[in-house]
Amino acid sequence: MLEVLSGLDADKLLMAEIKAASKEESLDLLATEFNGPLLRVSGKGHMLFANVHGANLIRASKIMLGDLAPIDWQAPLQQSLEQTKPVTIDWPIDDEFFSLTFIKLPDAHYVSVFARHITSNYDE
Repeated sequence: MLEVLSGLDADKLLMAEIKAASKEESLDLLATEFNGPLLRVSGKGHMLFANVHGANLIRASKIMLGDLAPIDWQAPLQQSLEQTKPVTIDWPIDDEFFSLTFIKLPDAHYVSVFARHITSNYDE
């Protein structure tokens, strides 16, 4: 059953999810220690958080916080919500490639997405 909300209600709910994700105790520590793109995506597929490197990645894909994640992230996002193992995909953007690992921690209301630049793996 699809949940239908008015635009205003949906915006309020999304902002609440973004605020909740940004208040996670380990978020700030992990975001500063991880030397690569780190993103957080809600269970409904909205971008909640991006560290500095992650912000560059989503900006290149024309996405902003609050927007839905790219369509090709939806299947691995759903898989990571349903299982305890990380899900990894190779994701092309422009002329570059990234390995994205989707991980949902127990009791988290979001999925963490860790990205590694792997364009050199695709160079001929």
